[in-house]
Amino acid sequence: MSTLTFDYMKESKLIKELHRQNFQENTVVETHEGSGGRVQVVIVSDQFNGKTETEKQDLIWDILKKLIPGPDLQAVSLAVVYGTDEL
Repeated sequence: MSTLTFDYMKESKLIKELHRQNFQENTVVETHEGSGGRVQVVIVSDQFNGKTETEKQDLIWDILKKLIPGPDLQAVSLAVVYGTDEL
């Protein structure tokens, strides 16, 4: 069984493009390194206010799929999203 590993710095930089391309300036995007260089993402934005967890996850994964096409999407192991109304 092979274990996939990823370039955390490269993938993290791509994901942080979320902030500039898809969200308002006051959005917080943090990344953390997980196992095998995978990226764990935490995003806080008022654009998630009033949305269900499914709606938030659908939105973020649709954006991630556009930014990181193909098998490299496996580099993202976790996406946690919050609206500012949840904090």
